[in-house]
Amino acid sequence: MNNSPLQLKQLYFSQVYLDMPAGRADVENGVILSSNALNVLSDPKDPRHFTLALTVQFGPEPDAPIMFQGQVVTHGDFVVDSAYPEDRAQKLAVVNGASILYGAAREMVANLTARGPRHPPLLLTSISFANMVEMPAGERPKLEPELKLGSA
Repeated sequence: MNNSPLQLKQLYFSQVYLDMPAGRADVENGVILSSNALNVLSDPKDPRHFTLALTVQFGPEPDAPIMFQGQVVTHGDFVVDSAYPEDRAQKLAVVNGASILYGAAREMVANLTARGPRHPPLLLTSISFANMVEMPAGERPKLEPELKLGSA
C-alpha cells in the first residue's frame, strides 16, 4: 500500500449547527450543496498547496416535517506530492480533498445526532465530487463567509 499523492496537513470545523425541532422521525433528510459550497484557494508561492472550505447544509425535503437541519463548515489544508503531474494537481486536490472534508462533516453529523432523544442518528447521503471542474488560477474563488442558518 502506498501513500496518496494528496496529503491532508490540517482539518478543522469553523461552524457546526444542528437543530432538532419536534417532528416526525420517519422523514429522510437530504443534503444541500449550493454552487458555492466548495471554495478553493491555492498558494501562489506553492502551486501544490491548496486550502479547501466545504459548506454542507442538510435538512428535510421540501414540504416534509423536519427531523434534523443544520450546517457544517469544514476546512482543510492539502499538499500534492512533487512527483504527481503538475497539470493534474488541482483536480486531485479538489476532488479528493472535497471528499475528505465531506467525510469529516458526515461523521460529525452522525456523531452529533446519535445522542438525540427522539430520532435515530442521521447519516448524510454519499456524494461524489468527481465532476468538479478544474478552474484556471485566475478564476479560483476566494473563501466566502459561511451562510448562517436560523432555527426553525
